[in-house]
Amino acid sequence: MSETVEAVVTHEFDSPADKVFECWLRPDAIRQWMTTALQAMDLPGELGVVEVEARVGGQFCFSDKRPMGEAFHWGTYKALDFPTTIAFTWNAGLSRDESDDEESLVNIAMTPTDEGCHVRLVHTMDAEWKDFVPQTEKGWSNMLMHIEKLLG
Repeated sequence: MSETVEAVVTHEFDSPADKVFECWLRPDAIRQWMTTALQAMDLPGELGVVEVEARVGGQFCFSDKRPMGEAFHWGTYKALDFPTTIAFTWNAGLSRDESDDEESLVNIAMTPTDEGCHVRLVHTMDAEWKDFVPQTEKGWSNMLMHIEKLLG
């Protein structure tokens, strides 16, 4: 791997780690929180594909409608340790592709707290994307906030 940069976000949840963990893997939950997260970013929030093969080596794919066309997000699960760790590769584009960019990796760590759980998300990507780190952090923070709203 060449030089990398990291987008890092944290979030304190009132919900336990197992509930937060499940929100990342259940298609019905993903559809709910992703819809509201996209709408909060002034996007239509109309989801197309939501596919999850929740196992190490399994793949996922989500898509949403955007003014320029359908946007796809896909990857492969590298770790699924219930209820504390999820890791996956991350790709995004206007067409669905079967290959993963191994240099873009998302690690989500969930630590139980007295009130619920602390989540730390680290998105490691090639240094060529360094100018997108603030935008990437904003996007992940938005998603975590909408997972919390779903868990209410």
